[in-house]
Amino acid sequence: MKYALIGCGRIAANHIQAAMSNHLEICAVCDIKSEAMETLLVKYGLEKDENIHRYTNYKELLTAERPALASIATESGIHAQIALDCIDAGVNIIIEKPMAMSIADAEEIIRRSGEKDVKVSACHQNRFNVAVQELRCAVEAGRFGRISHGSIHVRWNRNRDYYSQAPWRGTWAQDGGCLMNQCIHGIDLLRWMMGDEVEEVYGVTKRQCHDYLECEDVGMAVVKFKNGAVGTIEGTTNVYPKNLEETLYLFGEAGTVKLGGKSTNNIDVWDFAEERENDRKKETFAKYTAKDSVFSTLFQDKKYVMQLYHALHPEDAETTEDALTDITIRNVLTNGIYNDLCFRVGDKVMFLVEHQSSWTMNIIIRVLMYLVQIYHDYFEEQDADLYGSKKVHVPEPELYMIFTGERAGRPETISLSKEFFGGKECAIEVKVKVLYGDKGNDIISQYVAFTKVYNEQVKQYGRSREAVTETIRICKDRDVLREFLADREKEVISIMMTLFDEERIMRTHIASEKKEAAKETAEKMLKMGKLSVEEIASCFTELSVEDIQEIEKGLLQTV
Repeated sequence: MKYALIGCGRIAANHIQAAMSNHLEICAVCDIKSEAMETLLVKYGLEKDENIHRYTNYKELLTAERPALASIATESGIHAQIALDCIDAGVNIIIEKPMAMSIADAEEIIRRSGEKDVKVSACHQNRFNVAVQELRCAVEAGRFGRISHGSIHVRWNRNRDYYSQAPWRGTWAQDGGCLMNQCIHGIDLLRWMMGDEVEEVYGVTKRQCHDYLECEDVGMAVVKFKNGAVGTIEGTTNVYPKNLEETLYLFGEAGTVKLGGKSTNNIDVWDFAEERENDRKKETFAKYTAKDSVFSTLFQDKKYVMQLYHALHPEDAETTEDALTDITIRNVLTNGIYNDLCFRVGDKVMFLVEHQSSWTMNIIIRVLMYLVQIYHDYFEEQDADLYGSKKVHVPEPELYMIFTGERAGRPETISLSKEFFGGKECAIEVKVKVLYGDKGNDIISQYVAFTKVYNEQVKQYGRSREAVTETIRICKDRDVLREFLADREKEVISIMMTLFDEERIMRTHIASEKKEAAKETAEKMLKMGKLSVEEIASCFTELSVEDIQEIEKGLLQTV
């Protein structure tokens, strides 16, 4: 399929990646800035592809190339006109949100596309989040019964730096306010889950904190749907100091679901009157996406993050908690229980990765991936123009790893070039300082001591409540995280027992899958008739002689 991209700004990279992944024939790109086209093509190694033509006028592209599909990724205010011109040329289109700046333009796109038999898709990629897909399946299966009400909360931050990067931002004609721009995906999800057809809307919009804009920076609305359900919308770019959440709630007579996270990508609550087999997996998913651990609970508190900073920079006595920003704790590359912390202090961005007692240099790759992800989120929140000529601001990174095992002569610093490339100079270098918790009684040393006490108690009592309570008692007696454990003892016990439950559930699930696979293989062996029941049973650790006899009985009944 011939494909063309119109608009080569920040979001265009997603469209090029999708075109390449789907093996489309990229015939042309278009942008009024030639350097934007070249930067994008170079990024994906396409700059020497003679089959990809460059245009600064999209109408010329449509006439000369006649693509089957085009993506429109320009500034919002010209989406509608480009879309209509594509439709008139018989070109199917994918339009970045919003598809138009007015209802009249949107309705004309729909009308004319039907008239010309052209397919039009608006980009609402959050519909494909795993959590959102699970919720949609529950809605379609009727698990909520009658839907009573729902709500979407988009609590984000956009500061003056963001709006000053382009003169069209925050204008009615070219951008729209927080509801049209930042909150449009959440509004789409609310309508998709609640029944789409709207009877009445009433609400309020205001410009509270951005007096230099034309548009609103906060909007609240109540939506009456034709099916009788009620929805509420809260959208804002006034949250200090960074994006807080995008949360979707749905309530029915027989079910309650809450999707949370930064982009409705976590299942926080999943509760239905009729429990089904896969609901336990949803609960496990919800626990894993919550990523609660003692590490994350400790360092979600600014007081302890401040102690951590001072342990790393004892020479800096002036920095206070007010200087700490963008504190994030997440897992990278895995849904396992790994703790990765990042926070900013002034112009520094501090990365801290926790590693358990087994030593591996692969930790460097985890740090690298976290570094890339944090910078990606930072540039996205700042809406930095990475394709422009102006140099973007990049906070200076400091990379650390807490190692909770024995030091045994291990190095102070590990690096990517030394460990993976034999010390040769390479295009990417990552240097990680290793923290062993052997520097007195600072917060790092206390955390390492806590993990060692915990490991000792697990060896003695197994993964049990007694192991957790003994760990807390011993640490309080030894003045290890005493204040934290005294204030939050019940919470720590709950967290640790939840992690035990997760591990047990996953082990049970994996064991069950292995047994089912063994049964399938044993059945094939019985059908071949070359081995006895006892011989087949000896081939599997998961199956007993009685299991094989049961399989054999089932085969005889089907003959």
